[in-house]
Amino acid sequence: MSFVTALKRPFTDVKKLGIGAVVTLVPILNIGLQGYALRCATKKGNDLPDWSDLGSIWVQGLLALIISLIWSIPLIIVVSLTLGSVVFSLLANPSGITSLISTATGGFLISFLVGLLTAYLVPVALLQFANGSFSDAFAFGKLFKKAFTGAWLVGWVFAIVATIIFGVIGMLLSALLAITIIGPIIVQVVVAFAGSVAGWSLLGEAYFAK
Repeated sequence: MSFVTALKRPFTDVKKLGIGAVVTLVPILNIGLQGYALRCATKKGNDLPDWSDLGSIWVQGLLALIISLIWSIPLIIVVSLTLGSVVFSLLANPSGITSLISTATGGFLISFLVGLLTAYLVPVALLQFANGSFSDAFAFGKLFKKAFTGAWLVGWVFAIVATIIFGVIGMLLSALLAITIIGPIIVQVVVAFAGSVAGWSLLGEAYFAK
């Protein structure tokens, strides 16, 4: 699937796009958006998956959320330790600005790197889950082998670019339709759904690349 094809994919079926926009808009129900995105990533062809089994899609989205939270534990720990170190340094020596800056800079740099690595690996974990079972999301050997390849890196970067493109389009259209009040809301949910479909389509293509 080419980059342009992935960008067009969300709009190949207006009905499914509309359902996706509604799911994205409704709280709690929008947990299913991640489940649908994974269906897009694992489905062969350019047509969109059906919404007929929304319950199953929602459960898959919920499990994907749980997996993402588990994978985020190291980042949460690092950020907590960084904030704790900064607060402790400030309380212990309020006048030690240099020490405080050094502690904060080092801690936030580590947090950024851990966060970047988490964002890079979590999609692989979710695709392993979607293509297997819950435990496959934590099959580290298989995951690292898949993640540290040129195909995955390119797909991951393209997915980010696709998301940014839809984000920029969403901001521009929302600004143009701001006077209508409801217009920006419609634009944002459609763009959020479309960006998710396009991004995960590219990730799925990279994941299944030979």
